[in-house]
Amino acid sequence: MRRRAHSPMPRNEPASTYDDMKESKKRLWCCPAVFSNGNSIDGILNDGMASPRRVTRFGTAFCENMLFWKLTMLFLVLTFIFFTTWVVDLALSRSFSPVHRLHVAQGIIPHPSTSFAVVINTYKRPDMLRGAVRHYAYKCGAKSGISQILIVWPELDVTPPSAASMLEAAGKNVRRHLSFPFAPEDNGLNMPKLEFIRVPKDSLNSRFLPIKNLNTTAVFMVDDDIQVSCPSLSSAFQ
Repeated sequence: MRRRAHSPMPRNEPASTYDDMKESKKRLWCCPAVFSNGNSIDGILNDGMASPRRVTRFGTAFCENMLFWKLTMLFLVLTFIFFTTWVVDLALSRSFSPVHRLHVAQGIIPHPSTSFAVVINTYKRPDMLRGAVRHYAYKCGAKSGISQILIVWPELDVTPPSAASMLEAAGKNVRRHLSFPFAPEDNGLNMPKLEFIRVPKDSLNSRFLPIKNLNTTAVFMVDDDIQVSCPSLSSAFQ
């Protein structure tokens, strides 16, 4: 008895139509939304509602549109994340100094004080003392955050000069010593309060005694022969 050869093609089905149906099945698998009504691929192709070529074109176009919109949404989300991160980083970099940002990252709460005091240590060097007062009072002043200048006076047998006379002596020829134009009428706005501190004995440890009239929580102690630049003072205080 001869065995009939098996044919992969259904009977009474043209070759071109059968090949189109197979190709349609492959293409339509990428679009599950096409079969959301519960119909199978064979049902759609065999119920006579649509030709294989028409369904293939529809499925391919649908898949391409879905891929385009998914890529577009992904691009928009990534752009939004990048832009938001950039704006936040820019705002932080402009609002806080690097030291302040480091303290915030470490959980250190900055003190709300907006000014500090300069404590000058001196001993029988009037010229250097006047130069230090000229630098910290006239050149830096309140614009650099200095609100007080306290001079530790260790000479027990010598009466210190008054604050006004010291400021006047330090302010002589101030235009020649400063690198920017100075207007005397601006003294009241930019001039820190100056005061002498009399110590009970001539000792290096006297500079570390408590200061009664200190009005700030931050203190910068320096010798009379050292003049720190104003930007460095302001940056260190911040």
